[in-house]
Amino acid sequence: MPQPIAIAAIEEHLEILRNRGFQIDNPEHVLFPSLKTGRNVPMSDEAIRYIFNAALTRAEVDRDSFRRYSPHSGRATFTGHLLDTVGARLEDVQEALGHKNSRTTQGYNKRKKTVEKSVVFKVGY
Repeated sequence: MPQPIAIAAIEEHLEILRNRGFQIDNPEHVLFPSLKTGRNVPMSDEAIRYIFNAALTRAEVDRDSFRRYSPHSGRATFTGHLLDTVGARLEDVQEALGHKNSRTTQGYNKRKKTVEKSVVFKVGY
């Protein structure tokens, strides 16, 4: 059975980190460390936004619409996808996102809220 693309991408990423001297076998290792400093600290918000915007450019998203997209909106979409489409357990998603409270995780799931709160949803056709 072929390996899922996400697993292959993470393994490739870890190999790059190994080659750059990061001690990825250390349990305290950060998955996306600062490549600029070469230290085992999380990337800066600025670095994440730069990478995100570069991906939008490669995907040929109109630059005028960049304000509508952010790493945070991607995180919310990912959360909704895990909870609604994949059917992941709330506790697992909460842990993956690093939330202390499950209500915070549920707050990221905008998909469910939108439909039920819509006035149009209540209209019988």
